Amino acid sequence: MIIITQDLDGVLRPVGNFLQFAIISIIISWKIILEIYEDIADRTVARITNFVIFLLHQISKTI
Repeated sequence: MIIITQDLDGVLRPVGNFLQFAIISIIISWKIILEIYEDIADRTVARITNFVIFLLHQISKTI
């Protein structure tokens, strides 16, 4: 386990293996990016679904 300490100058520094700290940082940021894109994708799918329903409704009106 990595412990992050704050030095007297306010800089956050990992105590332990720096490579391990870097890998965990990348994984955390990657998860945040994926969550943001997942949210955008969900909204896009919802818009496409609403548009298809709207089109079907318009087609059924004209028939």
